[in-house]
Amino acid sequence: MMDKMRKVLAVPSQGEVYGLRDDLAWFANKMELVLRCNDHKSHWTNLTPQQLYTRLQQETHELAQEMERYGTLDGGAWKIIKEAADVANFAMMIADVMYKHQQEQWEQIGIGKESRAQLGTKEGG
Repeated sequence: MMDKMRKVLAVPSQGEVYGLRDDLAWFANKMELVLRCNDHKSHWTNLTPQQLYTRLQQETHELAQEMERYGTLDGGAWKIIKEAADVANFAMMIADVMYKHQQEQWEQIGIGKESRAQLGTKEGG
């Protein structure tokens, strides 16, 4: 009875809510926080994949610097987490721009959403 009550009263983890592993949901949240801090900047879809890749390389360099400075688990974890989220965000931006470009190409040649779903693309898109 007590186990049943615990399950009813339990608050689901972020991962359970979004269908993600808890670690991934936690990190995705950090990525979103970093993105929101930069909402005043123009949207990444205004940049080319190459421009985004250049920024990814810059952010990877910044992460490497923070790892050299704080990578011993003795301190500075928040700086490393922030830089890791920056790196992940730029990788996501590249994937997003490429995905949207691919969608446009499919639409131009007449491959519909149902056909894309059969190809196993994201949400059939």
